[in-house]
Formats: sequence, structure tokens, C-alpha cells
Amino acid sequence: MLIEWIQNSTVMRDLLRLSEKVIHSKGPILIQGEAGTGKTLLAQYIHQRSSLPEGTFVRIDCASIPETLFESELFGYIKGAFSDAIDNKMGLVEAAQGGSLFFHHIEELPKMLQPKILRFFETLEYRPVGSPELKKLNTRLMVSINTNLTQNSKGTVLNDELFYRVSVFNLRLPPLNQRVEDIPDLIKLFKRHYSNLNEIPESRLLEALIFSWPGNVRQLKNWIERSAAFGEWLSPSNNEVENKPLSLQEAVSNFKSTYILSVLNMVGGNQTQAAKILKINRTHLIKLLKFINQGKEKT
Repeated sequence: MLIEWIQNSTVMRDLLRLSEKVIHSKGPILIQGEAGTGKTLLAQYIHQRSSLPEGTFVRIDCASIPETLFESELFGYIKGAFSDAIDNKMGLVEAAQGGSLFFHHIEELPKMLQPKILRFFETLEYRPVGSPELKKLNTRLMVSINTNLTQNSKGTVLNDELFYRVSVFNLRLPPLNQRVEDIPDLIKLFKRHYSNLNEIPESRLLEALIFSWPGNVRQLKNWIERSAAFGEWLSPSNNEVENKPLSLQEAVSNFKSTYILSVLNMVGGNQTQAAKILKINRTHLIKLLKFINQGKEKT
């Protein structure tokens, strides 16, 4: 399935333009973002549009593989390498040959494994456990990390050298409350799967536009699924993720940004016409747009 993105917001258009520039490069790509912003989806999107789209996309969840098994799961092993190795086993790395290898949540890598992974990232060479044979991988390498995290859930600091090695190209997914203009179309996209939901009422749409969405797009999708289960549009603030409504100032700022951009879109981007409708001068509008594009709105 070909992945498409909702990109009414400037921050998403800028991100996808940057993605297009690095898609055919050979260096590793680091994808940063809060939980629920779509880091795996962006990695799959890059894989689809790379020069290796026919190969396999392999995701390695660094938090889910036990430390003692990590090396054999990653690089595989040969028969007789240890007592339970009754046959050769291909590792996850080899499965990505000619495709894309995606390390999800690399900050969860145990400290003792980080030097080994660093060497692999530098050379794309590896040995199956117990084998004298050195193998070379031809693959697109991507990793993800939670935004601003250099320390994992177990308190292990991510090796600086490893961090800088994997961040040759750095893509940062914005949280949902910084791409408010995308919310109406995201709602339409996810609503397609639920025929029992009517068009969203304006009151609920307004709630969705001013809600902080701490769980990001994943939380929005779950809210729609939950509403479908009840057969009616529920309040987004009554959700399974932390209930964290915006302050009045944040809510007003979000709504103002959305309204300004909707007016600008209505007049085909003509700033002079938009300023007349908004009853502000064009210079003030340009300043507001600058702040909106930076993810902060000021009066």
C-alpha cells in the first residue's frame, strides 16, 4: 500500500520536502518525534520512494529483543554456534538485504551492545554468531528515537558517538498540536473505515482543534475508533491517553492559527485579500504567518 501524507500544514510540507532530498542518499537517516507521531510510517514512506523499494522493509524494535539474544537475532547464527543452534538461522539484518533496515527506538539499545552496533553502522559488515565469514549488507539504514531523548527507559545513556553516526540526515516529525491544519483531513481519513459515524459536528471539530493531543496522531485515530464503537462522536478530551487539555491561551492561539490559514487558503494564498478579511494590515499578517510557521502564534 502506497503511503500518502496529510500535509496542509507548513511543518509537514517542509518535512516531506526534506525527506525527498535525502531519500536517495546512502547515509543513515535519523527520525525523531514524540510517541504517536508516525516515525515507523515515515520510515516506510522513505523505503517506498527509495532506490530499493522492491526489497524488504525490516523493522527492529530495540526495546523488545532481550539483551542476551540481541546479537543472534540481529546477525543470525550458524549451526553449532551454541547448544541450541541445531541449524543455521538468518538474522534480521540479512532479511533486509536489498531493502531497508529500520531500528525503532534506538535509545533502548543496552549499553554493552552500542559499540557493536556502531561498528555495524560504520561498515554495514557483520558476522553471524559462530561464523568466521564476514558479510556485507546492501541496505537503506534508518533509525528512530523519541524526541530529545538520549537516555533510554532503563536509564542507560545513548552513546554520543552512536547518536552522531546515525544522524547523518535528521528528520523531525512535529507533534499533532503543531500541525493543527491537518486535523480535519486526518479525521476524514480515519473516519472512512467507520460507516456508522456521521460527519463530525462543528462543536466536536472545534474541540479536536484546540485539544493538546499528548498521544499525537495515534491518539486521534484511537479517539475515532472509540467513537465508532459507541456510535457517536465522543469528546476527544475523554480519551485513554493522559487527559491534558490546553490552557486558554494555547487554545486561542491554536484556533487563531487555524482560522488565519483557512482564510489564506480560501483566497488562494493572497495575503492582501486575507488581511482585508481578517481586518488587519498585511505587515501584521506576515508577522503572524512567520510565527505560525515556527510553531508559535503571537498577537
